[in-house]
Amino acid sequence: MTTPIASAALTDVGRERTENQDAFGQLFTEAADFWFVCDGLGGHKGGSTASRLAVDTITASLQASAGDDLATLHDRIQIAITRANQAIAELSRQRRELRGMGTTCVLLVIDKAAGTALLAHVGDSRGYLLRGSVLRQLTRDHTMVQRLVDDGIISPEAAASHPNSNVISRSLGGREDVDVEFMEQPLPLQPGDTFILCSDGLYGPFPEADFARVVADESVEDAARICIERANAGGGPDNITVSIVRWGERTVHPAPIEVQKPPRPVRPPRVVPDFSLEDTPTEGIDRESLLPQQNLPAPPEPEQQASSGDASAPVTATTSAFEQQLLSALLALACLLALVIYLFCGIEE
Repeated sequence: MTTPIASAALTDVGRERTENQDAFGQLFTEAADFWFVCDGLGGHKGGSTASRLAVDTITASLQASAGDDLATLHDRIQIAITRANQAIAELSRQRRELRGMGTTCVLLVIDKAAGTALLAHVGDSRGYLLRGSVLRQLTRDHTMVQRLVDDGIISPEAAASHPNSNVISRSLGGREDVDVEFMEQPLPLQPGDTFILCSDGLYGPFPEADFARVVADESVEDAARICIERANAGGGPDNITVSIVRWGERTVHPAPIEVQKPPRPVRPPRVVPDFSLEDTPTEGIDRESLLPQQNLPAPPEPEQQASSGDASAPVTATTSAFEQQLLSALLALACLLALVIYLFCGIEE
């Protein structure tokens, strides 16, 4: 008997935007089911075009490969997202008004026969797993600020309020090749496991523990609706998209929700992150503005320059090499001139 899957997805423009640049998709096949959320980048027309094109391209690619027994789910997802990246990049080159557009993407697939889930993502749209009373963030944001956290330059608490926390370092459409990040291994599912895919318009204004509580207590349909409402009540500064997928029947979790973030990657610490390893930000934010500005040493005070009429003014301690050569030449010329005058006066006498 196949374990039942319940899912619901909603999107909303938010309180401060005039256009919804988010998009979501879902595809149900005999062997596996797919859900994905995209958050467009690149201005008024570009963002919505990129996210919609990504959803359409991914859907078409997954449908075309549904009967290919030789392709693993990992390969099918990689191909689908790569094709979406190429489609966005090509359209961006063709139409001037769409230059620089891009989109994030987070994709969940459930292998129904194996009872496993696999997650892939590009950008800062997130995927979470609510299991029991624990909410695990399964994705790591591809942002410049997250890179600073990973390198130990700023704390996670400082990252949450950093003014450039939404500067994307990896996106679909940013380059010819896209680096898709996958979960290391497919995740064996347990009854009641619930996945939450969302754009940053949800987890920004609506704290993670709070929306996890809603998801734990409600049906997927009601949870999606309430999450949108609560994100708008928190200010709704961005478009909001949430897709909720539950494996099996909902279980009651009365305990407080514990939020687990991704572990910090193991790599040598760096004083300054090498941003050349990341994709160019879609919206071109000055990278120097991403570095922490607190506790920097004050610039040195400029030295006082001696005025020509003030004999008591201090003389600068250093002199350039050119000035030293010029002074030596003038001194030698003065000595020569004095010698000539002395000889001339001596001859006249």
